[in-house]
This record gives sequence, structure tokens and C-alpha cells, in this order.
Amino acid sequence: TIFIFPVGSQFNKFLENRFPIPQNMPPSVNGIIVLGGAIDQFVTKARGEISMNGSIERIFRFAHLASTYPNAKLVYSGGSGYLTRQDLKEADVVSPLLALLGVDTSRVIFENSSRNTYENAIFSFNLITPKKNEVWILVTSAVHMPRAIGCFRQAGWSQIIAFPTDFRFEGDEKFGPPLSFSKGFSRLGSAIYELLGLTVYYITGKTGSFIPEA
Repeated sequence: TIFIFPVGSQFNKFLENRFPIPQNMPPSVNGIIVLGGAIDQFVTKARGEISMNGSIERIFRFAHLASTYPNAKLVYSGGSGYLTRQDLKEADVVSPLLALLGVDTSRVIFENSSRNTYENAIFSFNLITPKKNEVWILVTSAVHMPRAIGCFRQAGWSQIIAFPTDFRFEGDEKFGPPLSFSKGFSRLGSAIYELLGLTVYYITGKTGSFIPEA
């Protein structure tokens, strides 16, 4: 079946390689945006302890960049992606983790209304209204960066630097059949999810190209 072929791994690797980690960062930037998706706000509230998932590297990078650029504006953009659960937003529970990582949370603008990547871009733009000459850094998972950067460009962020995180592949490996059915299924599911997102966003005009690139 399709699950034993490395289709998912190959497509995910392709997306991760679309935007390399920037090697020559500017001496100053106007702001840094990190997209939500690293925290389960519902488990966090229920347990009284921050519940993190496999995308937590983006939070660490956000904290590091906040320290590197102490005068930059900071935006955490993350509401709830659950249509039936809009009572609690990710941006509302992340402050303790940011503080633990040394981020001055008084610097952070918490955008908590977005339900998807397109709304991340639009709502953050409306909060900030960046000028055309402003330089901003966008932090999110590497596999998600093409769709995210496409949305931000389409929303009017004219100078946005992609800083991908949460890598799952070395980038130059050759794939054979996965060692386990569950791993092959998971990677295929992730690939289909992003492919559908890219397709729908392009067709509906939320991005300007099918698979945006650097």
C-alpha cells in the first residue's frame, strides 16, 4: 500500500527544505512573530501545567530572538484551531512558559483570535499595521513555513524573514520504506494535511503561489 512507500517523508522533506535557516541576520529588526501550535491550552488549564507538543522548538527560538533583538516588538499569534472550542486560546496560557525562558512578557503582543494560518497573518497585521520598510521575523515549523510565509506575504507583510524550526529530517537523506507502518502513516498524514492546506489556500487567494519559496 501507499503507507509503505516514503511519499510522506519525501514531501515533508521537500517542504522543510523550501526555506533554509537564515545565515546572515540583519543587525536589527522591527519585530518577531511566532505562530501558535506548540501548546495544548485545554490540557494546560485542566492540569495546571504547561502541556507542550512536538513543535516546542519554535518557542525556544522565539525566546532566543527576543534576547538577540531587545528592541524588537514581539507577537505571539495563536487562538484555537478547534471550531467547537473557542472558549480558551493558546495565547492566553503561554505567558508562564515565555517568562520561564527569560522573555519579558510585557513586550509581547498576544494575538488570540486566529483559528488558522491565514488569520494568524491577517489579525497580526491588523494589530501591528507594519510599514512597508519594516523588517519582521516569522517563526514556525519548517514544514509549515511555505504556507505560513505565503499567507503573510499575501496579507501585506512586505519584508518578512522566514526562520524555520521544528525540523524532522536531515534534509539530504534518501528514504526507503518506513520501518513501521505507524511512522509511514503519520508522515503521509502530515504530508496530505499540508498539501491540502497549500492547495486550498492558493485556490482561495490566501497565498500568492501554490508552494511559496524563499
